[in-house]
Amino acid sequence: MLFEDDIMIAVNKQAGVLTIPDRFNPNLPNLVAILKNYPDLIPVHTELINSPVVSIFCKNAESHKLLSEIFESRDGEVLSCHRGWYSIS
Repeated sequence: MLFEDDIMIAVNKQAGVLTIPDRFNPNLPNLVAILKNYPDLIPVHTELINSPVVSIFCKNAESHKLLSEIFESRDGEVLSCHRGWYSIS
């Protein structure tokens, strides 16, 4: 886990790990299963299985709505951080 506060958790998702369970094979590695001690987490954004990224989960519906709106307002731009360098693409 990279970060946690009262409203969200940020997790370093490795390539090959899903954010949420696969609907055809729920036994594939996924962050929801790994974070089973947090049963009410809501993923803000899901990615392809082969992308190593920071996955964000909210702890309540209000924070999920706010962060989802922030992601949607980026108009396809992606904020990324690789080894300490931030970029918007």
